Amino acid sequence: MAVPGEESNVPVLSCIFVEHDLKMVLLAALMCVVGSFITVRLWRRTLQASGRMRVEWSFLTGVTAGAAIWATHFIAMLGYLAPVPITFDAQLTIFSIVIAIAGSGLGFYLSGSARKTQATLVGGATIGLSIAAMHYVGMFAYRADGVVSWSGSYIAASIACAIGFAVVSTGLVKASIESHGRRYADLAILSLVVAIVTLHFTGMTAFSVSPIAGLSSGADSEAFQAMAMAVAVAATIIVFTGLSSHVIDNDTRAANQRELEHIASHDELTGLWNRRQFSKVLAERCSRGAGSFHLVMIDLDRFKPVNDTLGHGLGDRALKVIAARIRHVLPEGTELARLGGDEFAFIADGMSAEEITGSCRRLVEILARPVIAEGHVIELGASMGIARAFENGATPDELIQNADIALYAAKAAGRSCHQFFEERMSEKIQLRRSLELDMRRAISRDELEVHYQPKVDAKTGAFTGAEALVRWNHHERGQLSPALFVPLAEELGLINAIGAWVLARACTDASSWPAHMSVAVNLSPVQIMDRRLVRTLRQILKETGFPPQRLELEITETALLGNDVQALATLTEIRALGVKISLDDFGTGYSSLSYLHRFPIDRIKIDRSFVARTPSDAGSASIIQAIARLGASLGIKVTAEGIETESQRDFSSAEGCNELQGYLISRPVPHHQLEALFAKARSEAA
Repeated sequence: MAVPGEESNVPVLSCIFVEHDLKMVLLAALMCVVGSFITVRLWRRTLQASGRMRVEWSFLTGVTAGAAIWATHFIAMLGYLAPVPITFDAQLTIFSIVIAIAGSGLGFYLSGSARKTQATLVGGATIGLSIAAMHYVGMFAYRADGVVSWSGSYIAASIACAIGFAVVSTGLVKASIESHGRRYADLAILSLVVAIVTLHFTGMTAFSVSPIAGLSSGADSEAFQAMAMAVAVAATIIVFTGLSSHVIDNDTRAANQRELEHIASHDELTGLWNRRQFSKVLAERCSRGAGSFHLVMIDLDRFKPVNDTLGHGLGDRALKVIAARIRHVLPEGTELARLGGDEFAFIADGMSAEEITGSCRRLVEILARPVIAEGHVIELGASMGIARAFENGATPDELIQNADIALYAAKAAGRSCHQFFEERMSEKIQLRRSLELDMRRAISRDELEVHYQPKVDAKTGAFTGAEALVRWNHHERGQLSPALFVPLAEELGLINAIGAWVLARACTDASSWPAHMSVAVNLSPVQIMDRRLVRTLRQILKETGFPPQRLELEITETALLGNDVQALATLTEIRALGVKISLDDFGTGYSSLSYLHRFPIDRIKIDRSFVARTPSDAGSASIIQAIARLGASLGIKVTAEGIETESQRDFSSAEGCNELQGYLISRPVPHHQLEALFAKARSEAA
């Protein structure tokens, strides 16, 4: 449209620069740019959402975009220099913003369809049509008191531009998500701005109005300006509400991302780095190849029985305390991690061997202090292995392996100490690891055997039964001592399976003995705390047909430490089956008299360390006398083990011991040799 007296070769530019107040045009353009910027940001979030969330984000994006389009339109209309009086149709004005919000929201939702090309075309076209529909409904609400005419070609051009640039903007938004590039997002903003601006000013060029003689111009109407300004302010508030939502969402996503990164890199229980993060940092340190450092591996001593006897809840509490103690000892900023279970590790940077030794000694002392949890006193300890970077290994795997080897050496040296890696340690560790692998296959290879050490009546010397002792006949190393492989089986979690096998074999073998003879089988502390023990025992007795009255289970005071409530419940169930309970190594613990009072004990076995010094050592002799009298007064039988001389046998018998066991009577022998001993005894008796 041209104002009378003005001509232009480009009608659209004439419409902008001649028929509008440029200040209002610039303000409308600013609103359009800001609104498009926020819209594209929310649009990207809409396309990344799914399900109900995509509907909600489409609505929010539609509200923001519709308000921006609407505000651009009415701010530009405020700057239009109308030659006639102007009024507004309130209903159509409100309907125009509803069209902008609903139409663009639908377009944003459709643009996220799984069919990429179709979604781009349909979604973009819907957005473009909603821009055009909002504009022309708003123009119908714009009532000019004059002769109004429209140009069909400019109307068609405006709608085509709106649809075309909206489709381009849709494709660019998707490209920005796929490429993670800012350039496509900026071009999408520009395309959306062009779609809105070209639609408005091309549509305004299609509109022309001529004054009617006798009517004054309404272009400066205060009512018009107030209404237009109120509309613009309201739209601005809506747009910036969308911006606030975008900022809040970004902050929330950033906070969630930080939380996820923290979860991915930190141990949930202790808050320390986890194995993944520690391995990453260790790899970075090794890749730099400069600045030597030490890798220190920490493994808690006696932690597995805590989990097995007291439960994982108390075990976790103990780990939290241990982690806090380690942090307290190490310098601030030390790269410390919990690798899993009871394993910790840290990188000692800029510390000499002497300083590391001091820190490790301090850690050993601190971690040996008892942990108090729910009334339980948990006594642990820590062993540590140390490897020096680029001397004991240049890669993370080599460092960790050699630090582990040093750690095993520390455990072999008696635990609760630290060791620096030395080449000679590798052979011992390889032996241990080889034994670990072989032990897992020992039962299937039929390498385990049960030997029996007979027991005799102290007065008559007649055989009363035997104690079952497991032996490992290794296919390469021959007979291995139980002192070597039983602790290993406990560490590997194999002791329950081995213990059940020994129990079944002992019951089977003892079934052929004379009816008055019993068989004794040792139980480890881990077995006592296994809730499946009673069920396993009941099943073995049923399968073998062995009378429970002839079975005796030997436990140590160590098995009763910690969760004595669970131990009492288990032993009571075992006793209810008719099986007898024997307390082994009596006199070497801390609470022997308490256990005799509280637990269902049928027999106590005097530890061989006392028997070995009798009768010459007065102290040991007094202890044996006291235990024998205590057993007699409580109605508990007493066995003296470790009898190796005639004088020891005579003294123990004289003091009231009921049974004797030791090398003087017989060493542990295979079952066929034991039966030969029994047969010989029966023959001599006959």
